[in-house]
Amino acid sequence: MARQPSISRKLTLMLWGASLVMFAGGGAAWVWHQQTAPRRLEAALEPYAQLLSISLPRVVGMRATNQVTEILVALRAAPAVMEAAVTDMQGRPLGVYRSRFEAPPRPVGFQPEGLYVTEGDVRLVRDIRVDGQAVGQLHLWSRVALLDSGAKNFSHVFVGMGGLLLVLTFWQTWRVRRAVIEPIAALTAKVDNIIEKTGLQPVEPVKMEDELERLDAHVEQMHQALAQRQKELQAANDFLKAVLDNAAPAIISVNLQGTITGFNPAAERLLGYKAEEVVNRRTPLLFHDSAEIKERAEELSRLMGQPVSEDMEVFFCLPRRGQTDAREWTYICRDGRRVTVWLALNPLVDAQGQLKGYVGIAEDLTERKQQEQELRRKNEEMERFIYTVSHDLKSPLVTIKGFVGELLHALEEKRYDQMAGDLKRVAAATDKMSELLNDLLELSRVGRVKYPATEVSLEHVAREALMALEGVVREGGVEVIIQPDLPKVFADRHRLFEVYLNLMENAVKFMGPQPSPRVIVGWESGKPEPVFFVQDNGIGVPPAYQETIFGLFNKLDNESPGTGLGLAIVRRIIEVHGGRIWVESEGRGCGSRFCFTLGGEVLMSLSKPASSTEMCDESASSPHPVGGG
Repeated sequence: MARQPSISRKLTLMLWGASLVMFAGGGAAWVWHQQTAPRRLEAALEPYAQLLSISLPRVVGMRATNQVTEILVALRAAPAVMEAAVTDMQGRPLGVYRSRFEAPPRPVGFQPEGLYVTEGDVRLVRDIRVDGQAVGQLHLWSRVALLDSGAKNFSHVFVGMGGLLLVLTFWQTWRVRRAVIEPIAALTAKVDNIIEKTGLQPVEPVKMEDELERLDAHVEQMHQALAQRQKELQAANDFLKAVLDNAAPAIISVNLQGTITGFNPAAERLLGYKAEEVVNRRTPLLFHDSAEIKERAEELSRLMGQPVSEDMEVFFCLPRRGQTDAREWTYICRDGRRVTVWLALNPLVDAQGQLKGYVGIAEDLTERKQQEQELRRKNEEMERFIYTVSHDLKSPLVTIKGFVGELLHALEEKRYDQMAGDLKRVAAATDKMSELLNDLLELSRVGRVKYPATEVSLEHVAREALMALEGVVREGGVEVIIQPDLPKVFADRHRLFEVYLNLMENAVKFMGPQPSPRVIVGWESGKPEPVFFVQDNGIGVPPAYQETIFGLFNKLDNESPGTGLGLAIVRRIIEVHGGRIWVESEGRGCGSRFCFTLGGEVLMSLSKPASSTEMCDESASSPHPVGGG
């Protein structure tokens, strides 16, 4: 092996050269540290601004100051933010948050977007946008000392490290001047051995003297530390993958060209595509509505003042500028379903701040849309309810008031024979009001006053309702047939009795001039869920009224007795049990079939029942009646 007695001198020069380079590097780091301070301060506050920008646009657009303040209060968990404010575009405050109330509030007003550093204070201003239009501003204040606490110690650390480096340089020089050739030769031999095992070309080893065996141990320690770090990184990657796999929203990432690079299980469930079908193969244009993309491109073109192409650029335009693009989109699933989602798009950057792609987080709004629609329906129903109740209550009150006046006149004139008739009319009006109030009270109790759910035989319940109606059934000569195989369900027996009582009473009441009046109570199990029905051959329900009859105070015949709340109560009971109710009728003279389902668990094995008798077919056979006239 060739000896190199000048290696000590060479290493000494290298150490001193390295020291000079490190001094120069430290100076460059100081200059860089000073020049990049504003960017670090902005980067420290930017996450809070982006987090708030998710919730603020909607409430700022509505000028909901209370909700703005509630959102800002979330900054309690951010000790770096000392004060925050939301203003409109004229600088008028909509909400303020202060972490320390003893300090005077900072003035707010309109400011262009950016970072402002004055006398140790840091102020970040960001526009709040709704559909690309600025509707307000977010102001965040902090202190330079809180965001860049290491700056004031940088010079001390630099001087201390410089001195330490000088001492270490002298010490290493002294060490190197003692023979180091052998340890380097041994280390070279080990490296040669590794290279040989890996199949690489070994280099000529160098002969050196003893003293550097520790370096060998350090290499081994570094190898072990690297292996441990690799395990930790693998565990971290597994954890992140588990988070993505179990996340409720659909998360889709793309590269700079728009090709899908990530497609989590929630996205698979939402869209119906498998990850292997789209990752590195397709773009999100696959499941977007082209008409929406065109509309969005036109909108962004007006906003940006330059043309925006009708492709992935509509998704990249704002995130490329560091803005979150959050709005509603329509996804077209693999099976053709159209799903409305709330899609938030953000840029993906690496540790060096380089843009590497984009990520979209989509939340399915189907359930929320249904809830909004149901809420609108309930509000409309409540408006009709209030109007109708006030009208129907006013009518008997006017009647009572009029006849009370007549009673007073009759009393003064001693016309006692007229007073009896007037009192009867007052009593009839109070009875009507009492009936109306009782039905309203019963409707309000459904779903609020609950009876314990038990195993209920629907056949027994139907027969009890028939016994309660025995008088009107016999009087009308109605044949009532109850199928003997009605199942048992786990439900509220008292409420189900009300359902059958109302439906069977209506069937008897609105039978019309039918020579052979008949009512059938039964069920069908050959459908996705059991369907229970009360069927009659009465006057029928015209198609135009088959939905409205379940509303409040709606009656086909305004002259008929009752308040018009019976079917509304029935529908409410069925909905509380997780079911639905509807009516089937071919028109006048062909009878009606009121059907309903129950969401409760069916407790008994459901055998297929006999098909119901067609009411319009006079020659159809029927089961044996269990009641009738």
